[in-house]
Amino acid sequence: MDKYIISFEYCSNREHTVFRYIQPLKLIFKSKAWYVYGFCMLRKDYRLFKLTRIEHLKITEEHFTPPDTIPSVDTSIKQEDIITVTLKFDKKMAFRIYDEFPRDSIIEQNDFLFVTTSLPNSNRLYSYILSFGEYVEIIEPQEIRKNIQSQIKKIQEKYQT
Repeated sequence: MDKYIISFEYCSNREHTVFRYIQPLKLIFKSKAWYVYGFCMLRKDYRLFKLTRIEHLKITEEHFTPPDTIPSVDTSIKQEDIITVTLKFDKKMAFRIYDEFPRDSIIEQNDFLFVTTSLPNSNRLYSYILSFGEYVEIIEPQEIRKNIQSQIKKIQEKYQT
């Protein structure tokens, strides 16, 4: 079977786009997403490329011969810095809270649901919390509470005009 090099634009996690040529070897499902694994001609190494970050994919006319043995790829989820947070939700969010958190981490009190859970201490934490809009409040830790206040202020400044 003929194997062809593919080319595409790739949006890296460093927020810039790079044009790539790779020798595709296999598709891999990792951490809720699909990736293509192959030999990157630019980096001269085997790499994973998340499919949702690929644009303008083209199959070139350039053939390649795959290696007899494909180097293994680490499909494990990388350890992240985890932080314990306590969140206060309006009961209007109960449908999401019971879908997304274990029952033993949820305490019902009056019109609110309190959740103590562990989440990645990264920008994803703030995106996730903000996805609940006006229906969530960070109770602890104070550092995360202050950081989200700062982010909300920056968002608000964008809408002043």
